Amino acid sequence: MSAKDLTIYFQVVFKGEQTTDTGPFEEGASRRTVFVEVSEEGYDDSMESRSADEVAEETALTAASELATQKFAELAENSAVITRLDESPLEILDLEPDLEEDGVKAWLSK
Repeated sequence: MSAKDLTIYFQVVFKGEQTTDTGPFEEGASRRTVFVEVSEEGYDDSMESRSADEVAEETALTAASELATQKFAELAENSAVITRLDESPLEILDLEPDLEEDGVKAWLSK
């Protein structure tokens, strides 16, 4: 298994400020999206009795929350929906991550 196979991608969508738009959370809520890449380095040490998928998802949600609240303080108490992606999203190709630490990279969608 190659290192690429051990990398897991997520899309984390946060409910944002109220707008006149409609969205999947509720009418009038905008969304902020964070894409997260978690390599084996980002989840391998904390697996204990949990699966790699569980630890990677938790790691991704933590990183996305950290980035979202750094950029948009109002998101600190908002709910998030996390989705595992099959591959790296096109939106982040050739972009520097907004957050990078210990096997985790995160990009705030523009």
